[in-house]
Amino acid sequence: MVTKTIGVDPRLAENAFYEEDYLRDVARVNAAFRRATALDSPVRVVRRRVRAGDIAAIVLNGAHACVALVDRRGLSPTETKSEGFEGHYVVVEDANVDAKTFTLIDPAGDARTKGRKIVTWSCFDDARRAFGTDEDLLFVSLRAKDFDVDAPRRFA
Repeated sequence: MVTKTIGVDPRLAENAFYEEDYLRDVARVNAAFRRATALDSPVRVVRRRVRAGDIAAIVLNGAHACVALVDRRGLSPTETKSEGFEGHYVVVEDANVDAKTFTLIDPAGDARTKGRKIVTWSCFDDARRAFGTDEDLLFVSLRAKDFDVDAPRRFA
């Protein structure tokens, strides 16, 4: 996992969505990060920001899938943005470096396209860098025997 914030961003305390359960959420999330960063954990957490080109390189390598937390509204340039945040996970399925686009799989996407959507790197960056995402990215090994826990460090 690559994230710009280990634990909970304290600015979320001011967000109405988290107001009711903020302290409980902080305890839950911080405990999860403690477990993930333990020496014997199979999960590696790296605090860092990642460029779109680096995400493309990881995905095109074929050894890792990328799951990104985004503000769903940022993936649709025609949608009117309101206050708040609509957290949503998408899978980065493919990248086109020349066109600077990603093919995403959106689990809540259009069934006719099997949830696939092509977005520009700029659009994707806007959605994944929105307040509330912490720029969270999960890199999941597609080949267990080739699992490389240091891949996010090299490409980040």
